[in-house]
Amino acid sequence: MLDGLDGMVEVGPLDAHLRPYLPSESMTVSAWVSVHTPTEWGGFAGVIQDNGQDEAGWLLGYLGERFCFALASGEEGPLTYLAAPSSFTEDRWYHLAGTYDGTTMRLWVDGKQVAESTEQAGPIRYPNQGRMAIGA
Repeated sequence: MLDGLDGMVEVGPLDAHLRPYLPSESMTVSAWVSVHTPTEWGGFAGVIQDNGQDEAGWLLGYLGERFCFALASGEEGPLTYLAAPSSFTEDRWYHLAGTYDGTTMRLWVDGKQVAESTEQAGPIRYPNQGRMAIGA
């Protein structure tokens, strides 16, 4: 169990060694997750920059008490956040997945599609610097 504070796993910095292994135009990220104490933002896995004008990467996580999947593509523009329509239950295990095929983003909870968007299209846009993390 990762506590979301000190126990995260840093896969690596966004350098020449990691970038070739990141998904470019299509991806699936999935995890078994359980949230003990939700916060405003939580990340299960991601490579993300979301600080106002500079938005890039992707994230599988949660906003408050709803699971989410976020992604940015193309040359510029904001991240698109898909959020589950209902709240999760604390301390319960869920299978969560986010998919992107270059034109459509989808969020899945326990094998059921709960959200979809076609706002993003093309290659995934990554931040110039940062890291890939699990359990942040």
